[in-house]
Amino acid sequence: MSVLKSVFTDLGEQDEKKILGLAARKEYSEGEKIVEEGTPGRRFYVIESGRVLISKKIEGKEDKALAILEQGDFFGEMSLLDGGPHSANAKALEKVRVLAIERGAFEGMLRTDYETASRLLFFLIKIMSERLRSSTEELVALYETGRTIGSSRDLKELLSGTLNALLNATGSNCAAFILHNQFSQGYAVKESAGISDVENGLVESVMKETVGRIVNDAAAEGLSGKIKSEPEILSMIASPIKLGSRDIRLIILGKKKAGGYRNKNLTMLSAVAGQIAAAVENMFYREEDDARKKLGQVYIKF
Repeated sequence: MSVLKSVFTDLGEQDEKKILGLAARKEYSEGEKIVEEGTPGRRFYVIESGRVLISKKIEGKEDKALAILEQGDFFGEMSLLDGGPHSANAKALEKVRVLAIERGAFEGMLRTDYETASRLLFFLIKIMSERLRSSTEELVALYETGRTIGSSRDLKELLSGTLNALLNATGSNCAAFILHNQFSQGYAVKESAGISDVENGLVESVMKETVGRIVNDAAAEGLSGKIKSEPEILSMIASPIKLGSRDIRLIILGKKKAGGYRNKNLTMLSAVAGQIAAAVENMFYREEDDARKKLGQVYIKF
């Protein structure tokens, strides 16, 4: 099955040939920017291979990861619909190959082959509607997390409430917060639902990821034994918690079945991690400061 048919499932053979006739194949190396936020939208892209990070600048400064797209996904569709500026950045996370359709070529098809162009637009709108439903799920999780941040009196309450929101939103069986201790330079499971320990190497490797990681076959990807949990995890998503350029560590969610997660789940987890970062650090420092004060107290017996 071609990448176009994997995206537009009911696309006929003749329509596929016509749309391919409009497209040019382009390749991008790891780290290369494909689309820059704010620049004029001139192309629509369908990913043939590789992964693409979609991100957006927050308050004109730090990039916030919005999604990771892979084979069969598309972006830049608004270039075909309105030609306005790009609302986000797109960057290759690894070597990426895409089919790119110029807005001018699509406008030409609208004039010469309105039926095929209309069918393409119909498929785009249908898939965009599905994306909106996924965005609604993310907004619910973010709302619940925001409410937890506002009502939590201490770190345990914050972490526990956030884990419950994530477990409900993703249908996960296990979850844990792994927090970094600035004084011991170690890490530990700070709050958990079914996860008792995580191997240091796994934590460090996930921290190097831009958004996080999905593992949908624990045995095949060498995850077995690296997470101690009940029930045993057969699929996992994990996302770093970062504050600026510094890491506080990560959130891990797991399921007892393989193939349990999709990119939209990782996108949501990454959004929650970004939302709670400052609150987690502030409460963590407060706890450590209280602990230092207690250790520094001198008790005099009379």
